[in-house]
Amino acid sequence: MSPLKNIIISPEKVYPDETYWVNGLLNEGLDCFHIRKPQFTEKMMLDYIEAIDKIHRSRLVLHSYHHLAEKLGIQRLHFSENDRKNKAYKRYKNHFSLSTSVHSMDAFNLLDDTWQYAFLSPVFASISKQGYGIKQNVFQELKQRTNTATELIALGGISAENLYLLASEPIDGIALLGFVWQGNHPLKNYRLCKQTDLL
Repeated sequence: MSPLKNIIISPEKVYPDETYWVNGLLNEGLDCFHIRKPQFTEKMMLDYIEAIDKIHRSRLVLHSYHHLAEKLGIQRLHFSENDRKNKAYKRYKNHFSLSTSVHSMDAFNLLDDTWQYAFLSPVFASISKQGYGIKQNVFQELKQRTNTATELIALGGISAENLYLLASEPIDGIALLGFVWQGNHPLKNYRLCKQTDLL
């Protein structure tokens, strides 16, 4: 089995010394780092990105302030389900690598090759959002995949303890959020996932 694409999403709220850890995670071989900061002003976003080594810009993905991407040398943009439905991505389609989010296999199977990859969530009960995904998750839907034009990235509740459950599933990668940012050593948590030999 080929290694799964590995992605980490920023915590919604600022984590202590966050950009220090982001640099460490990218130095460790992380494929992509998604910057999802809904509370950030444009200046806060610029300051955050400037604190990340420029060598890593090609692996950063913006969830907001997409217009900053070209100026900063960022080539990857993420659009939420609502942004996708509102066609907010259209002006960026031919110049950037685009990703999006879905919450059912039916929605994933309808995506076209505009999207390099899509987060499908929640595959397990969420770590960062208490109660989310406990009663309903998409793990059982994974085998209903028919879309191969878009890479499927599993998201939601993934940790070093349950990552092995995805080994035989038809996915192309995993996205980590809650597991990495819990506690005080994100790099250690990421390394625990890498030790599974799936990433």
